[in-house]
Order: sequence, then C-alpha cells, then structure tokens
Amino acid sequence: MTNARTALLAGSLLVLAAALLPSAPPASGGTPAPAPGPGLVTLHDGDPVTHTLNLVDGSFGARIEGTVFRETKAHLDFSNYADDALTVALDEDDRGMILDLGHWADIAREREVDEADGGGIVFSSLSVDGADVRIARRHPKDSFQNLLAGRPILSTLGGEHRASIRPALGHVYLVRVEHLHKRAPTVFAKILVVAHRPGESIVLRWEPLPGA
Repeated sequence: MTNARTALLAGSLLVLAAALLPSAPPASGGTPAPAPGPGLVTLHDGDPVTHTLNLVDGSFGARIEGTVFRETKAHLDFSNYADDALTVALDEDDRGMILDLGHWADIAREREVDEADGGGIVFSSLSVDGADVRIARRHPKDSFQNLLAGRPILSTLGGEHRASIRPALGHVYLVRVEHLHKRAPTVFAKILVVAHRPGESIVLRWEPLPGA
C-alpha cells in the first residue's frame, strides 16, 4: 500500500511540474493567427509589421516568422510613404482614393443627425445604396438621407497610386482601392480617426462600407 501511495504521489508531482513548465513557442512558419477583422486598430510609424493594414480582413501588412519577414497584402499605410499621413493603394497596380468627410460632429450638425453622446451614429450609418452614399437622418427614426459629399468615392474618377492625406482627429474618411487591371475586387471602407500621436501612431476605427 505504501509503494502504491508513493507511486501515485510521484505521478501527481510530475503532472504538476509539466503544467508549470512554459509552453513551447509555435514552430517557425506555422499557421498565422486569424485576422482580427474590422474594428479598432493602432498603426505605428517605424514598426515593420504594424504600419500597414489590410482593409478586407484587418490583418497587418507583414509578419515575422522566426528569422523570416513576410510582406502580405495591405491597402492602407501610416507614415511610411508620406510623413504622418495615411496612404492608400500601396501596390504597384493599385489605384485608390481617400475622401475626408469632416469631423463626425460637424457632419451630424450639418445633416441634422440626432447623434449619440460621443458619436457613433454618423459613422455606423454610412453605407451605399445604388449610386448614393447614405447616412442616418433625424426623422423618421432609423431612416437614411443621401450624403452628396461621399458620392465621389462611387464615381468613375480615376484613383491614384499611393494617394495620401493628413489625418485629423475625429474625422471620417471613405476609402476606395481598386486593381488597375480589375484582377481583384474593389475595396471600400470607412475610417474614423480615434487618436493620433503625430510621427508615432494612429488609432483608427474601420469597417467595410456596407452596400458598396
């Protein structure tokens, strides 16, 4: 009986010791973590991984796997191609447009949107219906009005390669990125600048533009 108890105790100690050991890091070249999708993201000036963003799946435009640096598809850059600026259409065959709609509070006031305290209704309601960009309206509740200022994002106006704009705190932007030879779907997104430390980092809330 004593030998059995001793063996049981020794086994329990081995299990406990194994549990306390640090887990091994994933093997280099393994499956990358799932992309986070739309939402809040911080881009950093000077960081090789987090200065660019994919506006389809929310992943950064690069990753480090052991001793290997891998660049992946990205649509938006912060401060790499133009100092302290947002740049779209990064690849050689990409053409893009970034449209500044103004501060969310100004949009709400000018369009008579019954905005929430701290914002949110203007940004979340931005969408596309046919040839028009729409936002919420005051009456009737939960209805929409056309936003003429957003219409250029849907026009046939040619975009630019690495089009840049200086970001402003609280401003809402519409983005379009398309392949010059139509070999990839056109990407439409809406972006809100939440925080900005010039020359260091920018915090963005981004979503695909619904209906586009």
